[in-house]
Amino acid sequence: MRLIIFILLVLINTVTMAGSSMPVVYFLGTNQSTLTNAEYAKTQGFEIKQYNMDGHLNLEKELSRGLPQDFNEAERVANERLEQMDLSKIKAAFQGLAVASAWNIKKFPAFVFSEGKFAIYGVTDVREAINRWNNYRGRDHYRAVPYR
Repeated sequence: MRLIIFILLVLINTVTMAGSSMPVVYFLGTNQSTLTNAEYAKTQGFEIKQYNMDGHLNLEKELSRGLPQDFNEAERVANERLEQMDLSKIKAAFQGLAVASAWNIKKFPAFVFSEGKFAIYGVTDVREAINRWNNYRGRDHYRAVPYR
């Protein structure tokens, strides 16, 4: 368990964003709210990164499946399973939490644009999210200078 907490802390402090020249849209979903129309992102010039906010719960279920009733034996078996697990799988299970924490995203599903500066909540459709983002940017870009 200490290993998982350590990994989460490392991820929070090292949230790295995509290094490509394409703008990135992040989808923070759950087991119940999954991404739809993902292919639309590329047609609009976006790279999409998705995270399952339930990933850590899924990992916990996997590690605890069929554990012995005896606490000490269960702990030993769980630690053994954790040690045998691929580190990238553990990282992926917690990466979404790190991203959400870094950007203060508290509701899911959410699409996040502009490196955490703009979020659209309650939407799972890429087309709808990108269209909302484009509408927002269009209004902001052409907004008149306010009176003083």
